[in-house]
Amino acid sequence: MKTRLSANAAALCLATATLSGCAGPRQAHYYTLPPVSGQGESAIPATAATQEKLIYLRAVRIPELMKRPEIVARRAGTNTVDIQNDALWAGDISAAVAKQFALALEQAQPGSLVFNAPLVPDAEPDLFYTIEIERLDGVRGGNVELQMRWTARESAAGRTEHGRYSETLPTENDSVDAYVATLSELIRRAALSLSEHAD
Repeated sequence: MKTRLSANAAALCLATATLSGCAGPRQAHYYTLPPVSGQGESAIPATAATQEKLIYLRAVRIPELMKRPEIVARRAGTNTVDIQNDALWAGDISAAVAKQFALALEQAQPGSLVFNAPLVPDAEPDLFYTIEIERLDGVRGGNVELQMRWTARESAAGRTEHGRYSETLPTENDSVDAYVATLSELIRRAALSLSEHAD
């Protein structure tokens, strides 16, 4: 009797796995934000006035929704989000976004040097940024949106500016690679916009 029950249970398990596709966990794939594109593109021409400018990113905050290992996307036309259980960030996404902003700012301003908190430069920075990203997500195969607020303080003049930035871009296709590449491009464009306030 025990043998018959075990055989029946095994058959049921196999049938269930075949029908539901849950024979085992799906293989996880790990992603990083691709390098920023647009090398050499700058909102500010490379002149003596823009050389060796020291910029300090005090904070680059991302939405709570992004602070998880899984990549998050939205379903088109709904308020539903999809947690991509088989598509994971390869590291701390908060740190990755901050690093991406720093690299993009350096590209946008030739000769500049950008530090991310918690690193502290030896000299007094010329410009301080605080960035609050309110949204950075979208639909795989659809549009991806970035919304953020920023504060910039110039040391020499003691001037502080506040602003908002938003942009929406379509993804090339519905793959995770295309989705992640669009996130990276939005960050690059946001940094390019910020660089216009560093003059």
